[in-house]
Amino acid sequence: MGAWQKPTLMEPNQTGSTRKVRRWLEEHDVDYIYRDLEKDPLSVDEIRLLLSLGDEGIGSVVSTQTLTRRKIEYEDLRLSTMIELIQSQQSVLRTPIVTDWNHCLVAGYSYDEIRAFVTPKERRQEMAVLRQRLAAEAS
Repeated sequence: MGAWQKPTLMEPNQTGSTRKVRRWLEEHDVDYIYRDLEKDPLSVDEIRLLLSLGDEGIGSVVSTQTLTRRKIEYEDLRLSTMIELIQSQQSVLRTPIVTDWNHCLVAGYSYDEIRAFVTPKERRQEMAVLRQRLAAEAS
């Protein structure tokens, strides 16, 4: 596993989920980069990288509900066409997206998944507290 990198929080439009993710990152002292995709859209290479980091295929980063509402038949699209679609209409992305651009990608807000961005320092602190609790219970 590579060195810990500062995560990037990105979105094409602010949602309630974005506010939850921002609040969580700030409460856990996670230093992150914010990127407004309307002002600074993803490049083709960045879209490819995001798609490679997701474990649910296109659905990892693209809102299939949005595609369905827009009557876009996404199941039969070639990957290159999907990448072009994402680049031209970044509002089809799930929001927000948080990634370290290495191995971790979270789209939307999920408490369990967002914990991947807890810093190593905070993980050590949490483990120390847990060890103290276990030792106290064993006494």
